[in-house]
Amino acid sequence: MKYLVSICVVICLGGMAVWGYAQESQTGNRGKVHETMLNTLNTHTIMLYQQRKFAEAEQAARQAVDYGEKNIGVNDPGITDSLDILATILRQTGKLKEAEGLLQRTLQINETAFGPEDVRVVQALNSLGDFYRVQSKFAAAEPLLTRALRILDANSNASHDNRLHTMLQLANLYAALERYAEMDELYQRVLPLLEEQGDQVRLQYAAANVQIKPTEYNVVKNAQEYDRHFATQTCE
Repeated sequence: MKYLVSICVVICLGGMAVWGYAQESQTGNRGKVHETMLNTLNTHTIMLYQQRKFAEAEQAARQAVDYGEKNIGVNDPGITDSLDILATILRQTGKLKEAEGLLQRTLQINETAFGPEDVRVVQALNSLGDFYRVQSKFAAAEPLLTRALRILDANSNASHDNRLHTMLQLANLYAALERYAEMDELYQRVLPLLEEQGDQVRLQYAAANVQIKPTEYNVVKNAQEYDRHFATQTCE
């Protein structure tokens, strides 16, 4: 009788373990399905944005955010790309207050999930920092961009593109503030990276800025040139 009880216990526990594994597997599969669906919605939104169908793109972006919040989680880092895309569209259409809130929310989600000094918060720091820089809110932009660069410099495996983008944004910020020595220092760091990548367009732009004397430096012209050609937006 004892043996029968033992066998029953083993069978029951084994069955529960298999059921639990199946449930976990199904949950994981559902998560992947939702992530794939959200990526599809984001891709569709980007396509509309690139076609300059901003009203349709905004509607699609809001649907993507809503889908992500309901199926992935309101505070899950998996929805931050959708938040960033919507913020970019709102910036384009002049809805700056809402865009700012979305960018702040994205940063908060990533900081909570990964920690404030993790390399995975850099994109959110850059997005919010660039938002403030373009709005000429330099006091708000500088600590975000300098923090992003500090995090990247502390991570030897960080993407060259992320480092380049951050340094170029920060250099333009220093130019607007007429802090040319700090601007020049960043461009001196940027030039070897651009040469290594063979990026001739940005290389010529950066090299020209290094050679321009502070008294001749046209801040407005160069900032607009950078924003038009080189600023990496989520939807571009």
